[in-house]
Amino acid sequence: MAHQIFGQRFLGNRQPAWHGLGRVFTDPMTATDAVRQAGADFQVIKLPLTVNAPDGYTIELPEKVALMREPVADDNQYRLLGTAGPDYAVIQNTEIARVLDGLTEEWPVETVGVLGKGETLFISLKAGRSEIAGDEVEDYFLVTDTKDGGTTLRILYTPVRVVCQNTLVAGIRAASTSAQLGHRQGLEAEYNFRVNLMAQLRRSQDEVKAKLTHLAAMRLAEQQVNDILATVYPEPTVPQKAALLSEMEDAGQTHRFSADVLAKLQTVRERHEYASERVQAFRNAAEELYIRFNDEHPRNANTGWALYNAVVESADYRNGSSGDNISKSAVFGNRAAEKSRAYAALTALI
Repeated sequence: MAHQIFGQRFLGNRQPAWHGLGRVFTDPMTATDAVRQAGADFQVIKLPLTVNAPDGYTIELPEKVALMREPVADDNQYRLLGTAGPDYAVIQNTEIARVLDGLTEEWPVETVGVLGKGETLFISLKAGRSEIAGDEVEDYFLVTDTKDGGTTLRILYTPVRVVCQNTLVAGIRAASTSAQLGHRQGLEAEYNFRVNLMAQLRRSQDEVKAKLTHLAAMRLAEQQVNDILATVYPEPTVPQKAALLSEMEDAGQTHRFSADVLAKLQTVRERHEYASERVQAFRNAAEELYIRFNDEHPRNANTGWALYNAVVESADYRNGSSGDNISKSAVFGNRAAEKSRAYAALTALI
């Protein structure tokens, strides 16, 4: 089976705000039921990691273990998700769901999904509605866990603007809190973790809302806007081969290259030029959205809130090669990273 089979394992409440990630369901359910119905209740196990030497010997690596997803109905092979040290504690998706079950009466499950080969689980909980800078937002808590050996379980508060369904804070590096689910003993420890988790979720919500409210009161100068857009959409690094070609052209020495080598160097430079043009197009698009936001919302014009919304809208809805990939990227991938950079750059000015 293709390695992206889990791209279809999404469960969503009614019409989720998560960029189309989700199958529709109408009845409230526990996180455990949602994980099961989404097909996310598989197990991940640790297995010894070995290498085959050229002379036929098999060498075991005692300092590493392989993290393997068990076979499932539509993919009957074990799949490698990552490697870790032998003390790594696997937190099964069903364990995470069981801890969240105690929260779903107050915060109903909105979406459940798994990405890649099963390494990343995400569960979003709906936490009501509130207001930021006069804009009505729907409140969500996002819980993610990636079983790759190097990523901890994370929780974050993510508001979504009702008027346009922009997912304002979805970059995993923005406004997130690490949490540990492993090494629990008994019901008391699980209950204590659940209480602590609720406190962390509340704290994350308060911190993000306070920062976004500050952004709405922060007026930006034109140079600040330009600097932040340059941070959000950084220029790609010039490849050494492209720099070499430019140097040799300046020195009038390109005749030293064979036709084949010269063609390869020119191809590298053309790719870099294309990437640079693409970055500039992203900046221009965000700037146009910023200007439009200022025109449509004069109360919040020329503020950090306006610029952040422009970056988010560009990340959430600009065209791409694949609708499904766009959806994932807007929440977890490169587009989410753009939001994270904008959030970090703007909140640094507070």
